[in-house]
Amino acid sequence: MSTAATTFNEEPFERQPEPQPRAWQVIRLLVVDDDPQAAALMEIALHDAPFDAKIDTVSTYAAGLERVLKGEHDVYLIDYRLPDGTGTGLIHEAREGGIEKPFILITGYGNWALDEVAFREGAADYIEKDQIERQLKHAIRYALRDWENAQALKKAYQEAWATSVRDSLTGCFNRKHALEVMERELRRSSRLKTPVSVVMFDLDDFKGINDRFGHLCGDAMLRTIGERLRSALRGSDLICRYGGDEFLLVFPDTPAKGARHAIATLRRDLLEHPLVWHDPRLPLHDERLPIKASFGITTVKPGEMDVASIIGRADAALYREKARRKGDGTTRSTTAAAGETKSSALRPAVPDTRQD
Repeated sequence: MSTAATTFNEEPFERQPEPQPRAWQVIRLLVVDDDPQAAALMEIALHDAPFDAKIDTVSTYAAGLERVLKGEHDVYLIDYRLPDGTGTGLIHEAREGGIEKPFILITGYGNWALDEVAFREGAADYIEKDQIERQLKHAIRYALRDWENAQALKKAYQEAWATSVRDSLTGCFNRKHALEVMERELRRSSRLKTPVSVVMFDLDDFKGINDRFGHLCGDAMLRTIGERLRSALRGSDLICRYGGDEFLLVFPDTPAKGARHAIATLRRDLLEHPLVWHDPRLPLHDERLPIKASFGITTVKPGEMDVASIIGRADAALYREKARRKGDGTTRSTTAAAGETKSSALRPAVPDTRQD
């Protein structure tokens, strides 16, 4: 009975290239180990590494945690057994303190239980002491590569989140996110018994601007409004493009009188920063377009949680102002009576510091 031989590809196995983090010229290492020979052992292990290692050492848990929390190093090499604690405990505290750089646990022995604890507490890797010379430089490079990848993913997530909650034209929050934030602010206000004012406003004759100068001009005016709102209001104020040329503002810790003061300041700011629109069809090519708006203000009643009702009240106040301005030419904001407050405290429209 004949048998057919199995033929394997005889080409030599090609090793995958070693991960290449960004061009690290110098890597700053902190060694936390009570063994006085630890640093020398690390230097021997890294003598042929493709980077220059700058090694600092401390010998105790307490001293190690203090140095780690300063965030001055790129990689932390932590001995598992320290005179005043464990390496995994130190890693846990450092992670709780906001340190994101990689940790490599150094141990005199290895087992599955320690492996599980080390990774659960946030270690990027762990190395047994008798393997340091063979594994250390590779472990550092892998740890830095993984840290860089994690940072890139974190940045991408933050950028995606920022895009998902903001209006791309004005940079203001979009309606969906603003309504979610407003609900949280109402809960906070109810719990702390602090005043909240809500404003709806839109541009006067925005359709006429679009019809006369084109929609690109209208877009430029909306962008300018977004810039002025962020400049004139507090960092804690919620600024939302509600739709079209309508905007929603939520002023935490602000009674009606303070909201009126803020809107008066904002109205002046908008008028002082007209849109200069360049159009070669115009006689002078540039047109200074004043930014005029109508505002409706309401304040939240104690314990009130109905977002739609509050916005509806501000919207009704806005339309009352628009109707009155058409009738008598006044430019004052309307405050919805249902949310009026007796507090006389003013909130500064442009504080010295922002709460970003």
